Amino acid sequence: MKSVILALVLMALSAFGVSRVGGGKVNSYASGFELEVPQEFLNMEQYPDVIVANGPMLISNSTPMLQFIQIREFKNYYAAQATLSRAEMETYFTSRRLVKLTGVPDPCMDAYAFDNRGTTGLVVTWGDGKGVTLTGPSSPLVKSAVESILQSMTLVPGACAWN
Repeated sequence: MKSVILALVLMALSAFGVSRVGGGKVNSYASGFELEVPQEFLNMEQYPDVIVANGPMLISNSTPMLQFIQIREFKNYYAAQATLSRAEMETYFTSRRLVKLTGVPDPCMDAYAFDNRGTTGLVVTWGDGKGVTLTGPSSPLVKSAVESILQSMTLVPGACAWN
């Protein structure tokens, strides 16, 4: 009976996207990852398909700008690309001028960065629609935080889904 209840709980949890764990940690049972949000962005808001990690206000040219990072499931943002192979995924993103990053924390992860039109972001995937997107306004603090989040990411055993 306990195993049935555990299975039902795990199935329910996997149906949801990213979620706050506490202490600055965010995870996804569906994609099988955990990451840590930097101290400056710990004021987080949970929505059905996104977590918004709010940072400090930036004053630039006398104009205030809220710094934040949106954390989403890859498959919710790139549903049409969920079934692409690793090579096809690289072609898809690099042909759209995203830069493939080296030095990612897990050899199964492929990470693609962009910075345009006032938005900076990162797409990280490990196959079969699994992964995460990080986006926010283009500021030095947001860029640094996104890089820190990438380096903090860990995959649960068995999460790598490249064919």
